[in-house]
Amino acid sequence: MTKFKRDPSHRGMTLAILLVLLTLVAAMSGSIALVMQKRLASSAHHDRALRGKFAAEAGIQRALVELHNDQDFSAPAFTGTLSIPGVGFEVEMLNNRLGTSTVVAPDGTNVPPGRVWMRSVGVVDGQKISGKSAQVTRQAVQPIPEFNHAVYVSNNGLRMGSSGGSSTIDSYAGPNASTYTSYYPSGPPRQAATLFSYDGYVGMGQASDLIVDGNVYFSSTERSSVTGTLPAYFSGTVEIDTEKRPELNFVLPISLQGSSSAIPGNPIPPGRYGHAPNDRDYVLLPGEYYFESFSVGIGKSVKRTSDSGPTTIYTPGVFFVSQDATVNYGSDPADGKAEDFRIYSVAEHDSGNMLLTLMQRSKVVAVFAGYNSGLELIGGELYGGAIVMNAATIIPQSSPDTSTALHYDESLKNRPLGGSRTEWVLVHEGNN
Repeated sequence: MTKFKRDPSHRGMTLAILLVLLTLVAAMSGSIALVMQKRLASSAHHDRALRGKFAAEAGIQRALVELHNDQDFSAPAFTGTLSIPGVGFEVEMLNNRLGTSTVVAPDGTNVPPGRVWMRSVGVVDGQKISGKSAQVTRQAVQPIPEFNHAVYVSNNGLRMGSSGGSSTIDSYAGPNASTYTSYYPSGPPRQAATLFSYDGYVGMGQASDLIVDGNVYFSSTERSSVTGTLPAYFSGTVEIDTEKRPELNFVLPISLQGSSSAIPGNPIPPGRYGHAPNDRDYVLLPGEYYFESFSVGIGKSVKRTSDSGPTTIYTPGVFFVSQDATVNYGSDPADGKAEDFRIYSVAEHDSGNMLLTLMQRSKVVAVFAGYNSGLELIGGELYGGAIVMNAATIIPQSSPDTSTALHYDESLKNRPLGGSRTEWVLVHEGNN
């Protein structure tokens, strides 16, 4: 048998190789552990960053909700939390919607008139992680619905009465109210009486003193109904889809924002004014006006000067027409066209303060519409059409007995007449 002899020079080599291998394994294990540790830390940091980013975006959306509820909302800071424990946001806002000049936000950003600046910071476990800034403005996104019916009522319904006189909803060919001739009672119903939608009722008083030239359209919700005795010429009821309820927030033109002015002499130029007192006659030019409220005194008048364009009044308050007063009735040369005189509510809160009220023997030739607005005909006559979100009341005035009426101008059909639904639109955003 052959015997191998160990080379003396190889003594201890096995041990050395083993030690080298153990060293390499230890080094690799340390590297792997370090890499895993870094990856875990990076993953935790990424997770916190994502939470902070989403929290900051949630703060911007919360600010938009606040602006939707109150378009003048502004706050140096407000906070909120998310459903994820330990995650929330801090938001600061600068509202320059009604400003007349550019202002500087806390981060140095210029904020032009008509815009709102906002900055939201995501907070995770008490630490500010991510920031997001934005500027938004109010913009028109859709025209208001067409005036295809005498009156569109949503929310609280329509009420007609006849105590002390008659109540009428009829229609005429238009556009000149001075040549008004009712289609009633000759011919078939015009089907332009009332469009009623959403939650509420249509209440009828004494049928013998009511004239409704057409149909009543109402939604099929459980709370919607027609009550009372229907008048003889009433054509019937038609159920409609509740989704046809319009949105009626209005854009207030930039030119009308800012400080109010005193009421000058006649004619009054377009612009922004405070309350219009009821002790005078008014002459308005074509163009756009803002009034905090408007009152037409007993026997007074509001007229237009020309037929070169419409006169539009925006107001968040009451437009009150006293007895024997007139608005755009027989205006020369406009000759009393409803399309030329427009009254729009810019009351965006659920205050219920915006009303168009016509007292006994008053005559108004106009279209009227607005968010959360209401219509009251108490012995007066409105020639044109109305779209209101609150309620409409058409009742005569007693002592002395005075009839009331809403005369629908059929020339308005299928014609949107200015005004828009609006929403807050993002015009600039960034991360910080």
